[in-house]
Amino acid sequence: AVHVSHEAFGPRDLGRVVERVNGLLSAEGWLRLQSDVLATPALAGAFEKGGAPVAGEWAVSPSESVLLRQMPDGWTFWTYREVLAAGGDARAVLAQDCESLARDGRVLCYRVYWGTRDTDPAGVCRLFQRFVGYGRKVS
Repeated sequence: AVHVSHEAFGPRDLGRVVERVNGLLSAEGWLRLQSDVLATPALAGAFEKGGAPVAGEWAVSPSESVLLRQMPDGWTFWTYREVLAAGGDARAVLAQDCESLARDGRVLCYRVYWGTRDTDPAGVCRLFQRFVGYGRKVS
């Protein structure tokens, strides 16, 4: 099962967004700024290069990931945490591990979650995915 939570920041909260991103720098991940895309370990000092964050993903632990997206009204961080059993606001899901190749040759590893939506409990669909880390770099 997966517990999903989110934290929203308004358009005037850039300083708080930067603080939140800086708190994730020890985790494996990537960050897209208006001016560049950076991956760990090059994220330290990312905001000195200029531009606001547009998107990012971090593998905080083997069972937890954080996703950042710029929205029309600010930014939202989503936290995906795998838990042992469904209940409360945790959703029962099927998980599938997938890999994707980045432009720089890094292998991006994701876990894709499949399940039913409240509006269509009879059909299984892709619900969301989370970044789980980097694989071996392809030469």
